[in-house]
Amino acid sequence: MTGNIVFLGFAVADAKDFSIPASLTATIAFLAGALAGGRLASSAGRHRGRFLAIATYLKIALVGAALIASALTPDLNGELIRYALIVLLATGDGLQKCDGPPPWRAGPDDNGADLDADRACR
Repeated sequence: MTGNIVFLGFAVADAKDFSIPASLTATIAFLAGALAGGRLASSAGRHRGRFLAIATYLKIALVGAALIASALTPDLNGELIRYALIVLLATGDGLQKCDGPPPWRAGPDDNGADLDADRACR
């Protein structure tokens, strides 16, 4: 999602071919996916394997839905399909960001940069 924040900055600066609504849609869908992942992690209890299995199936379903939507759409330049693909794929990315039940711990090689994003998953 860091790239979408950069794209949002370019769009705000009126750079050509960058869209404020598309970047905001991707960021909001990512946060919704992270929230769903956090809730899923909480409901899975401390069983990391159960969370991983369910999250993987959901990610496959979202990517599959995006694939089907793009394959069945005759006009890939249309706004509706563009935003549908953004929402489906960004939601899956947010779900993927939550990597399991709490507690998340910073490892010895971790500089802590992802800790704020991990907190969104709780």
